[in-house]
Amino acid sequence: MKIEKDKWDPDYCDAVGDIERIHRDKEFAQKMGLKDVIAPGMYVCSLIGENGWGHLNPRSFGIKFVEMVYNGDDLRISPESRVIRNQTERRVISAVRNVMDPNSIRFPYLGNKTVVDENRVEAYKRSVGNNEESNGRCPDLYVACMGVPAMLRIAKKCVRNGGVLHAAQSYEMSGQVNIGDVVEVHTSEPREERGIGILDMVWVSKDDDVIALGESWFKIRSD
Repeated sequence: MKIEKDKWDPDYCDAVGDIERIHRDKEFAQKMGLKDVIAPGMYVCSLIGENGWGHLNPRSFGIKFVEMVYNGDDLRISPESRVIRNQTERRVISAVRNVMDPNSIRFPYLGNKTVVDENRVEAYKRSVGNNEESNGRCPDLYVACMGVPAMLRIAKKCVRNGGVLHAAQSYEMSGQVNIGDVVEVHTSEPREERGIGILDMVWVSKDDDVIALGESWFKIRSD
């Protein structure tokens, strides 16, 4: 599985609203101490899920981003459903227990409202190689990725300069989203555990029906 920047930028980033510069700007990424731009974690997750590699359930998963994935990396799935970088034989993503406890979700305070636009959905599908007919339905993993802008907005408040690294994500989807629907992603106030920021997340419809619950873990790479 070859990871190529021209697949995630601009299609994936524009489709989900990922404006993080370490995913798109090589000069900025190098300023942050990286050798090149890094692939968005949820983009790699989507590549795996949309193409049937491993055992990732698009509606219910817990993953940990162990190492950064760079433009040009070649990945494979191990028998244990870990994502391995072929060049180094090191693990870059592993499955974890679903770190989200639905009973721990606190009342969210910030919403990020998005209309599920057909052009954006098609751009997402193009970026991850999903050639299936949508029949008006939004891919489940795209809905998960819609939480990225809300996570980035909160994480950016924690630092003035630097890049946000997605550390882990859990996701449990109970509803269905169609093209044209309005989805609002609410996040809790972040809490910190051992230098990692953690957000509770809730995806809701315009009628306030819960579509999905999750947790997003992030850390900051400062200059």
